[in-house]
Amino acid sequence: MGKLKFSGSIYFIDFNGEKRFLFRCINYGRKSDELKFIFDYPNSSRAFLHIENDQNYPDDVDIISYGELSYHSDGSLLWKLPNYPEEQCNKYDNPHGSGTRRTPLNKIDEWEPVVLGNIIRYQDCNSIILEDSIVVTENTNIFSGEPFEYYIFLGHLKYQTPPNKKSEEMIFRIENISKTLDMIIWFRKSDYKGFLFNIGTTTAINNNNRVRIAEPRLQINENGSIELDLVILWNTDWNSEIVNETMQLNLAKLLRLPPMTIIAKTYLKTNPYLIQLVKLIGFNRGFAIQPYFRKQKINRLLIGILDKDEKGEFLGIGTGTQDC
Repeated sequence: MGKLKFSGSIYFIDFNGEKRFLFRCINYGRKSDELKFIFDYPNSSRAFLHIENDQNYPDDVDIISYGELSYHSDGSLLWKLPNYPEEQCNKYDNPHGSGTRRTPLNKIDEWEPVVLGNIIRYQDCNSIILEDSIVVTENTNIFSGEPFEYYIFLGHLKYQTPPNKKSEEMIFRIENISKTLDMIIWFRKSDYKGFLFNIGTTTAINNNNRVRIAEPRLQINENGSIELDLVILWNTDWNSEIVNETMQLNLAKLLRLPPMTIIAKTYLKTNPYLIQLVKLIGFNRGFAIQPYFRKQKINRLLIGILDKDEKGEFLGIGTGTQDC
């Protein structure tokens, strides 16, 4: 693999003062940044659960002893899940489907979630200390022996750490994991204590630690409009009236466009965040979009529709009335 651009093994301090492994992050890219997150390492001997959103236990859940998630420069995510640590035959899984892409690493802007982990069994977090160890600030309220969860966020180094003063939450920042990115880990206490399942007439619980993909969630505002930040539409065919050849948004022109003007077309395969719209809305049904740009509200109603063509499923966006 050669010399790493960044390597950090993240540990938390439990209620007995023991340092316990959480995950490892490395930047192994040469010409471009390539990130990898490694779970249950070193000495991969403890089971944990790998799940995808909305999956059912035990049918759709992998019980594994080692897993790593690669976040490539082009935005592709890939899980590598061997059945056993020594096995060469691995399961490779793109959680969003073959060929889909998230935000390219050099396009990540303000704090994008990547991974959600749940820790229930502290004893399964190894206490072997690695040379690249980074120890999270001690917090006996969160790491008290009770379950907690953590989110891994990536964000451009220019952004401040989000404010957080809640006693049951904590944010820990790690700088310079790439040329432009920092990482924050958001910890908080959790009510999740495992998956309930039935064995015959007996109810049991699988309380192994778990890890899954996290991603920005689209919100519906009080008027029933989907809130959509145009920044996430990085791989989109734009109307040249509002986005020029250098991909700069001309907000003034957007506000002046007449109603029912087509402004964008983006395929779900290249932007998996938008797949949420399939469940929320469905195909061939128009819906209102409240647009934002870098979290700033745009005072112009947009209209969206999901459809399909020979290239696949896509979101079409056009102008609505002049004001929201």
